[in-house]
Amino acid sequence: MNENLLFLSFTNTELWFRLSILVANLVLLLLSKYIVSLFKTKSENEFQLTLFRVLNLLFLFFHILDFILVMFQKNYEYIFSHIALTLVTIYVSVLFFNAFSYFSRRKFGIKKTYDDNVTYIDTYSSRLVDIISVVLVSIISLYIILDIWNFDSLLKTSGIFGIIIAFLALTNQIWAPDMFYGMVILNSKMLEDGDVVQFSDDGDEYIISRVTFIYTILLDVRNNHRTLIKNSKLLESKVDNLSKKASTDGLRIKLSYKIGYPKKCDFDKFKKDVNSMFDDVNQISIEREEIKINDKVPFEWYLNETGDYALCYDLYFYLESLPSTKVTRTVRSFLLKTPNLINEEVYNASLKYDIDLSTPLLHQQY
Repeated sequence: MNENLLFLSFTNTELWFRLSILVANLVLLLLSKYIVSLFKTKSENEFQLTLFRVLNLLFLFFHILDFILVMFQKNYEYIFSHIALTLVTIYVSVLFFNAFSYFSRRKFGIKKTYDDNVTYIDTYSSRLVDIISVVLVSIISLYIILDIWNFDSLLKTSGIFGIIIAFLALTNQIWAPDMFYGMVILNSKMLEDGDVVQFSDDGDEYIISRVTFIYTILLDVRNNHRTLIKNSKLLESKVDNLSKKASTDGLRIKLSYKIGYPKKCDFDKFKKDVNSMFDDVNQISIEREEIKINDKVPFEWYLNETGDYALCYDLYFYLESLPSTKVTRTVRSFLLKTPNLINEEVYNASLKYDIDLSTPLLHQQY
């Protein structure tokens, strides 16, 4: 070969255009970590970063392969070039959608602070903007891809968009309910990122990590599990939001204790000792920093049941406001550790006042 066929196959404009694309691709590959971090949080960066790098590398591979084939194939139809440009379209589409989603959260979302970190969470308005943007970006991307492959005739004759709309209509029972309930969750403002919730059919507590289009990610407070649930399933049962208080007193917790019946002549002393026991526990709980109670509201206790074997006393106390956090350990210190510590203090006080918390066994002789 006396001359480089690669240069004979392209005009100067085409050659410089392709070289510019290669250089731009290498720059984007090097800056991919920085670009992704602009629009995504650290927890979401890994997947997006991997996706962008894979698209960059595939584009680089197909573009170089296209250059090589041009040198040796006179009738080459630039198939790999079309594949590379298709990947570029997908890359730019994802990038644009991330940018739209990023700015919509800052414009229409809610600014919240979790563990001293400021973040923006989705609302009904921001999610609606996301839906509109994903539809527009998808339509434009599809049109560009069809144009790359010279399938413009599909837009005119077979009605490709009509086929897509028909497909979405036939499959709406699969994806539409979850998207609808996701919008309901955001619009109600009752279930937001960082809230602690409890389901009626499950005694465990969960932190809402993220509400997406189709599903919600939950953090299991007790077991440190990460749970995924469809939005439609999330609202099938009653959901108690422990982070949203019904009053300023705080979340009301109950502990029950069974105490044996006193002798008739000792009832007044017994009642006084029980009151003193719970009073002491209240005072100690206020003094201990690791016990997360609302010290402005005193403990309450009542004789709830006079059973066959013992008197059942219910002790009520109020927790401090649950913090905006996605750290399960922090929530456990409120919902699990605090009741256990108070339970321990009740036992210590019962020893001081000689009150037996064990249920006695009574025997009657006839």
